[in-house]
Amino acid sequence: MDAESAIAAFERLHAVRVTLHDVDGCFVNRLSEPRLRHDHRLCRAAKASGHEQACARFDTQILRESLKQSPDGLAKVCHAGLVELVVPHLREGRPDWLLFAGVWADDGCQAGLRERRSAVRLHAPPALPAAWPDLLDALRSLVARLALLAPPALRSPTTRREAIAEFLRLRHAEDVTLADLAAVLGLSPSRTSHVVGELFDAPFATLLVQARLASAEVLLRCTGLPVATVAMRAGFGDLSHFHATFRRRFATSPALWRRQAASV
Repeated sequence: MDAESAIAAFERLHAVRVTLHDVDGCFVNRLSEPRLRHDHRLCRAAKASGHEQACARFDTQILRESLKQSPDGLAKVCHAGLVELVVPHLREGRPDWLLFAGVWADDGCQAGLRERRSAVRLHAPPALPAAWPDLLDALRSLVARLALLAPPALRSPTTRREAIAEFLRLRHAEDVTLADLAAVLGLSPSRTSHVVGELFDAPFATLLVQARLASAEVLLRCTGLPVATVAMRAGFGDLSHFHATFRRRFATSPALWRRQAASV
């Protein structure tokens, strides 16, 4: 059973919508694009009412900070009053992807659009079934199953090529250099440069830019994050540099690329 089928089976069994936030691009081209978006009608209504940036900030910053304290998952109440169960898949102490189940409206708020102070809390809201802890346990089991179905890049690398690819996938958003990769491989920088060129037929700097652009593509296509935030999250410290690099690769601006991708 593939990842898409596993999630669909979970949805049928529990009568709940599941969304996967692909932080590190682990499931790119392995799940349908709607599966990677919060496409529930209540979420769409919240974003359409001017909450889009707040929604992105909540899920990418506030929630992930809370998950550090609750790595086994929690029920979150977002700034718009919507409730979801969330379980992260952790790698080296940080989430590389997260599963969301829901959405429910909290406390009878008007279609989940009430302005409220940002909060994440363990919560058993009235709208959820009485056995919601069982649903959270089931979501944890789904995370474990998807980890087994995930691409090889999620598992421990066994070759130098896999180790280099893993380094780029996990650390492309950081201010890393060839020397950092060399330390991971246990080689000198000059030897690492030779190995990278031999295995990938491209220098480290080129591979790093490619990894950052691939990350930017996922964020532009599957999130509502502002372009400046996408640039930062993908590892481009300078917005103008991101625009120039993106335009060289795609012959268009990030904003226009996003609109075109949404229309396909």
